[in-house]
Amino acid sequence: MHGRQKRGSKKNKQDRVSCSVCGATNAGHLIRIFSKLMPLCASCIHLSEEEVDYLSAVAEMRRCRTWDGFVPRKKRKTLDKMLHHRNSAVVELAAEISNEDQRRCRLSKASKERNPEFANMELEFQNWWEGRPERLSRQSEEVLEEFVY
Repeated sequence: MHGRQKRGSKKNKQDRVSCSVCGATNAGHLIRIFSKLMPLCASCIHLSEEEVDYLSAVAEMRRCRTWDGFVPRKKRKTLDKMLHHRNSAVVELAAEISNEDQRRCRLSKASKERNPEFANMELEFQNWWEGRPERLSRQSEEVLEEFVY
């Protein structure tokens, strides 16, 4: 490196905190929700505690999945925490996502191994996928529609 190194400004060194509900980067308010500090932006600060808890859990589950619907090994512990959440809709949604991930993994493994039962497994997955709205409540179904890629 040649010459004197320039100092960075304080604005560049500030930690950027994103909202735990919507993901906006201008979260300037720290709010205690169910004994947990959460950063919220100006638009999400007006939500009730239950709504913030539910929406932040949904955002956490969304971050657990990859673009093709799988849950990586390192993110499974986070998803397992959601199975013991205080909100029953979050537990229901986490169970559905976990079940879907297990089925996708089995299907992917069967296709890689050229298993002769792959066609039957694929048909079973399609039947399971089509029966999903009957298993979920209306609220969880609407949120889960956002997860479909």
